[in-house]
Amino acid sequence: MPNLFLEVKVIPKAKNNKFGPWQGSFLKIYLQAAPEKNQANRALIQFLAQALKLRQIDIIIISGQTSPRKRLLLENITAAELQSRLPPQQS
Repeated sequence: MPNLFLEVKVIPKAKNNKFGPWQGSFLKIYLQAAPEKNQANRALIQFLAQALKLRQIDIIIISGQTSPRKRLLLENITAAELQSRLPPQQS
């Protein structure tokens, strides 16, 4: 299976865990977790694993561990699967 990259902007301490709108090439993701002690990163991986129907080990934060903007490596998912499971990107 191919590997894909996804760029996200995490908004911590949100009311609910949910996808937000696309902001350029970044997908906003709202998380209830605080940005402390890696809580938001763990919550991001758990949220995406459930939403994208992946195992948590298939989602790797490759940059932005301490930043709201993160670049993720997604393993074992095709581009078509990813596109069908994410909110549509506005043109």
